[in-house]
Amino acid sequence: MNIYKKIYHSHIRKCAGTSFNKLILGKECDQNQESRDKIYSSLCGSNSLLLNGKIYLCHNNHLINQGNYYYAFSHSPYWSLKFDDDTFIFTNFRDPVKRVISHYQMIKEYYDENNNHPCMMTEGKWLGKDKTFKEFLSNMPIQHSHAQLYHYSKNLDISEALVNIDRINFVGRVETLSEKGYEELGKICPNLSIPNEHLRKSKPQKISEDDYNFAKEFLKKEFDLIQNIKFSY
Repeated sequence: MNIYKKIYHSHIRKCAGTSFNKLILGKECDQNQESRDKIYSSLCGSNSLLLNGKIYLCHNNHLINQGNYYYAFSHSPYWSLKFDDDTFIFTNFRDPVKRVISHYQMIKEYYDENNNHPCMMTEGKWLGKDKTFKEFLSNMPIQHSHAQLYHYSKNLDISEALVNIDRINFVGRVETLSEKGYEELGKICPNLSIPNEHLRKSKPQKISEDDYNFAKEFLKKEFDLIQNIKFSY
């Protein structure tokens, strides 16, 4: 028996979350791409949207904490929010180096294309002088470089994070979402049955072996966290 009345996506950045959110919204328009993109933009612009009698929320802790929604998502750390027992919560994790490379590629692409996305006011500065991946990673505040750990522990404590992650109803991994993650999530929560698509990709950037190895060592705590997570499939 499904006791859940609402769904919350604990969206860690660069963990395939935007594609997922768009596809959930796309269920309201038969996955028509143009309509789906308009709905997504409208929701992100207002933080709240009523569609076919369902309330969708995003990136507004106050509204999310009030608990009046069908589906909500945000980048806010799990520990900064509160949830009722009737909320189905899901999240996804990703290889730590690949996640920050994806973040770098997005910001570097915005820079190269002179895109004035709001995040560039802050995150564009992380590119530094030479715009290299190593420089970007070194300049990132730790709550962003270690976003997966910070999302579940304000103190960047692995044990604390694992306790919080254990409270999540579905814990997936980006690397195997397409193989079985989407299918398994749909089995557990039928309202989250969506097409298996990745809708957002940034232009690849060249990452040297030295920079990759630097990132792997730099993000050791995140690797330690992921090795100890009990994934849902």
